[in-house]
Amino acid sequence: MLVKPLPEGIRLIALFEPVQIIPAFIKEMPLHHIPNARTISLYVWHNTWAFVKKAGTIILLASAIVWLFAYLSDGDVQGSILARFGHWPCIATVTAIKQETGAWKWTIFNVNLLLVISFVAAVIIYHLARMLGWGG
Repeated sequence: MLVKPLPEGIRLIALFEPVQIIPAFIKEMPLHHIPNARTISLYVWHNTWAFVKKAGTIILLASAIVWLFAYLSDGDVQGSILARFGHWPCIATVTAIKQETGAWKWTIFNVNLLLVISFVAAVIIYHLARMLGWGG
């Protein structure tokens, strides 16, 4: 016979109703091994190769475009489309922003915002310098 407590503190003998005993939750810890050199080298190789494929293609493409714009018109960097276009944002920075945000929308927004801030700061500094009599 099993004794089963009731909320009011009264005890009844349970003759027909079995009492279920719930075992405690026991989680076994996995075995911890010192990683071997083969596992580490495969992991490093796989992640390095993935990075080179992902970043290398973007950097190679951006470098080719910059080179093309730098030497497109007459072969001289000073008279090229790149020199007339102005200073390009750092390609590595743009790539990092794209990778962090995961969206071209935020990357383009960030680049445009930085260009606007830079332009406004340059205009303000130019006019302040002119008011102080610096420059021609």
